[in-house]
Amino acid sequence: MKRLVYNFISIFVTSFIFLCGNAQTWTCIATISGNEKLTSVSFCDSLFGMVTTVNNKIYITEDGGYNWELSYFGSVGFDHYLNDVKVLSHARAIAVGCHGTVLIYDGSVWSQFPSGTTKAIKSIYMYNDTIGFAAGAMGLFIKTVNGGITWTTVPGFTLQNINCIHGFGVNLLTMVAGESWPKNSDPMHPWFGYTFTSDDGGLTWTETVESMYYYNAVFLTGYEGTGNYYTYIGGTYYPYNELNGCGIIKRNENIECFCYEMGIAHPSDVEALDFTSPLEGYAVGANVLTVIKNGWYSHSNNPTANWITDVDGIADTVKGWRYSEVRNTAWAVGHSGTVLKYRRTIVNVDEKGSSGPYVTFYPNPASGVFHFTFPGSCNHMTLLLTFVSGEQIMKKKYSSLDILQVDLSRYPDGIYFAHLFISINGRNEIQRLKLVKIH
Repeated sequence: MKRLVYNFISIFVTSFIFLCGNAQTWTCIATISGNEKLTSVSFCDSLFGMVTTVNNKIYITEDGGYNWELSYFGSVGFDHYLNDVKVLSHARAIAVGCHGTVLIYDGSVWSQFPSGTTKAIKSIYMYNDTIGFAAGAMGLFIKTVNGGITWTTVPGFTLQNINCIHGFGVNLLTMVAGESWPKNSDPMHPWFGYTFTSDDGGLTWTETVESMYYYNAVFLTGYEGTGNYYTYIGGTYYPYNELNGCGIIKRNENIECFCYEMGIAHPSDVEALDFTSPLEGYAVGANVLTVIKNGWYSHSNNPTANWITDVDGIADTVKGWRYSEVRNTAWAVGHSGTVLKYRRTIVNVDEKGSSGPYVTFYPNPASGVFHFTFPGSCNHMTLLLTFVSGEQIMKKKYSSLDILQVDLSRYPDGIYFAHLFISINGRNEIQRLKLVKIH
């Protein structure tokens, strides 16, 4: 009876994996009425989110972006648009915009609160429900400690035209600028990109400048539980002797901020970035729909002809008996009320005898190639691959790895078991995973 139940669960999990498979592409799921420019998007879970517009409007969705309702409509005039929104919960959100606009949502209505400035607020970073920072035009940098009800100017920063602010914790902050920052009159090098980093909550700043770039977006994310972080920067790169810019994504790695190019996208700005994990995120722009997975990037065609302006992503984890599922979902918005959606599901089926779920793999099922990702603390590993019958078909040792590809395309369809013998920080661990191969 026990084995019968186990077989039933295995069949159920396998069927579940088949049913939940989804195309890893961007799909246009909605066009918000009015065909106006959407400026920002934010979700607090897989269903509840908001977008802002250039016409001082805010729309809300409660079904993952398929249907939207108007939630706020303020006075409309020249330069009255909203620039950014952060949804903290179903009962809390903050939107900012031109003329120092700060709007707070309490679960039913929006109320306006003084920001202490009339300058345009372009970007907001909320560390939690109460502490947050905002930045914008003409050196604007302000802080709140009560959820946006009141704001104070933080000294130590006097520059101008900040495009985006983000943080890793409450003290480590990074801002980027580039627009309207010509460094010299050389026509071959018209723009320079600026990043400003603070490790004391904005009291003091360190400036970094690079030629031939200007930056629109920045995102910080921690990794490996070490306290270090990645800094991703998106903007525009002007190749020498070329007039048209190309979108660029750069990654600064850990505290030393060693900078290297991560990839050049299609001819277009990279206008916004967001990440669901340290090595999985999204970059969007006019013609840019880029997904970054485990340090690698891939570009998708824009299913619409509309300019894309912002992106937001979340990761949900669902756990069941001997399996876990991570759902990475992202929404991108842009001109003409465009709402795009991307989703990738990673399923792990842990078998009896595993000492811990240290490795993730995708897709599952797959027609041939399975991608395995490992924690940064993994020193070396031995992979033993068997048929469901127990017959061994592969055994191989690896070292200094963080991603591995296993190709089963020449093997018959069916269930395989991956036995992973892993050394992590001096400990020897075992993980057993079920792989489903289909044609």
